[in-house]
Amino acid sequence: MSWPLGTNMILLPFILLPIHLCMIALCYLLSPVLPLFAIGRDTLPYWLSWFQTPDAPIDGDSGFQRVAPWVKWRYARRVMWLIRNPAYGFSWSVLAARPARGAEIKVIGNIASGDDPYIPGWSFTWIPGTHYWQVRAFIKTVPGKCLKARLGWKMKHDALHYGETGGKPYKFTFTCNPFKARR
Repeated sequence: MSWPLGTNMILLPFILLPIHLCMIALCYLLSPVLPLFAIGRDTLPYWLSWFQTPDAPIDGDSGFQRVAPWVKWRYARRVMWLIRNPAYGFSWSVLAARPARGAEIKVIGNIASGDDPYIPGWSFTWIPGTHYWQVRAFIKTVPGKCLKARLGWKMKHDALHYGETGGKPYKFTFTCNPFKARR
């Protein structure tokens, strides 16, 4: 099988990665201050939207609130949510993939692999004719844990369910956690 991407297509995530990591570092530094701009509201002001998750309030989504019920102080919960999802809006807007609606998504490997439920494996997903791709890996490390590694643009849902793009942006991601809980 020939390699699905040319060299210039492989490089884009590696060019974006330092920008992504700098924004994450900035978010970590600002996370104790950012909730102060959301007093009396559920979101950060528009001019701080790069630090906000566009699909959830600054208090966190229902899944986060379910696993962190011990965080009673709203300010602390907001800081923790920002640290858990650093510069999410930036990755979902500035660094996002915006392929044409209905573009084919190709997959090599097991796209169903993941940590919840734990299904070991890896996958390489790409949109032909674009610079957009993602590598995902879930490999058992120590008892109850696995390596969760992802680089590229999050398109698993559309690849798994439709095999084509849905016309929405795909968030840029870089995750490398060798001790992610297996469920």
